[in-house]
Amino acid sequence: MFTGLRGYHLTIYCRQLSSIRPLFDSILQIHNAASAPFSHGIRAAFWNFARQDYLGSYFTRSPTHLDPGNLALWRKAGIAINDKKEFHLSRTESPLLREDQTANGLIWLNTKVINFLARSKQIQIAQWTGSPPATSPENQIKSPGYSQPPYPDTETWLKLSFEFQTWFENLPETFRASVRVERPKDLSGSSEGGHLPFPEIFHSSTTCAAAMQHYHFGRVALLLNRPADVISAPSTAFDRLQGYREVTKEVEFRSREICGIALGRPRGGVRIFMVPLLVAVGQCLESTEEHQIIVDLLRGVEADLGWATGHAIQKLQTSWNSGV
Repeated sequence: MFTGLRGYHLTIYCRQLSSIRPLFDSILQIHNAASAPFSHGIRAAFWNFARQDYLGSYFTRSPTHLDPGNLALWRKAGIAINDKKEFHLSRTESPLLREDQTANGLIWLNTKVINFLARSKQIQIAQWTGSPPATSPENQIKSPGYSQPPYPDTETWLKLSFEFQTWFENLPETFRASVRVERPKDLSGSSEGGHLPFPEIFHSSTTCAAAMQHYHFGRVALLLNRPADVISAPSTAFDRLQGYREVTKEVEFRSREICGIALGRPRGGVRIFMVPLLVAVGQCLESTEEHQIIVDLLRGVEADLGWATGHAIQKLQTSWNSGV
């Protein structure tokens, strides 16, 4: 359903996901008395739903069904969050491996980003209509531990950016690429100069490959949605131009990293979840050559795994043809 990205399909999918919050709220109440995290099966289901939740919410700009502020729930799911509401690796308390903790902590961070973007949309609509920010239907009935999404100001944006940087700086060595090939040869002979515009990035671990793609995706989402700050914003046209160039440069870098990992022949579990990422970053890249590689990657997912990508390709081509 994610790959279609059409309004109807996405609406139906989000309705299907809407039941996961009361389900896990009930599970949390049952486990509240016990200090142990959820069982292995419940944790696996939770993280699968959590990833799908924030990816679906990104394209609708709506709050996630799972509330990132409900720290008790996320802690029961196996990640460590300190009293400052920051993720950190736990070597003793969690039964999860360091790689799993790290990857799942990133899902929580991305969920926070998506709710930040949803809150920004609510504020914008309120400004246009002159009415108070609306509460999304998902949050009208507040669950235990419900928290209002953070106000989309520069301070909150900087805190989220710092949390992502901290996550990256504390990565286990297993998350580093095992092989990286800059400007790999294009064996198909279709690229200008005989080299691909993206690197090829190989990870030995499926978990690590997927996590690094989603890390760059989260950073791109933040970069493209920094709130305006009348105090610290550049004061001259030249300063603003420089700021735009810096953002564009970093967005292009992170978009190419996502595509580079996709070109590194990851396993099916990575390829299925990278479809919405390729749609997102595909709209950030401009050259025809880059566009064709992204289309080929999406077609490869459908050919190899049977995961429909036709609507995703159609959405991208419409975006490219309209110049958006």
